[in-house]
Amino acid sequence: MAILYPRDFPTVNGSNIIEKMTIRQVNAVAVQQSPYTYQQQIQDFGGQRWEAEVTIRPLAHNEALAFQGFLSSLKGQKNTFKLGNPLSVSTNSDSDITVNGTYAQGDDTISFTVESLKNAVAGQFFSINDKLYIFLEDMPSGTATKAISPPLKEAVTNNTNCVTNLPQGIWRLASNKVDWDISKAGLYSFTFACVEAL
Repeated sequence: MAILYPRDFPTVNGSNIIEKMTIRQVNAVAVQQSPYTYQQQIQDFGGQRWEAEVTIRPLAHNEALAFQGFLSSLKGQKNTFKLGNPLSVSTNSDSDITVNGTYAQGDDTISFTVESLKNAVAGQFFSINDKLYIFLEDMPSGTATKAISPPLKEAVTNNTNCVTNLPQGIWRLASNKVDWDISKAGLYSFTFACVEAL
């Protein structure tokens, strides 16, 4: 049976195996500074992407086999997988927050409709069509236009769902090298860097 990409991130016995994760947003902004006055000129090229380093908790040999297979199947930077902030848990269902209107790639202000008694807060992750974003403003129930980051990676249409409970984006490894450590105690350690697949 062929492996389908993007792959789901593996779990062990149904539980999350991420021990630590550093996630960052990288902006395509150039800064030139005068060596005399220190006055700065800023050029925003509009590009933004997510990058991350992920450390997996120590795994016993039988647990590590599946993760070794997962990493090897990515073939370095060739194939993709789904990943999100493992602590980004929400009581909202996938249909509680929807896009209100039609928006083009690059838009960073969007109207949302939030179901009654639900909400979203500034800094909260969400995904639309497996693209990862954050809200930049609090959003109570009702309809409101709010800023997001990064700008939309693709056009979205009216009533598109915003996933706020364990939202995920699509990623690829940042390197073509795949490695892991094995201790005398028989525990396997995995740490890898990845970037948003655009």
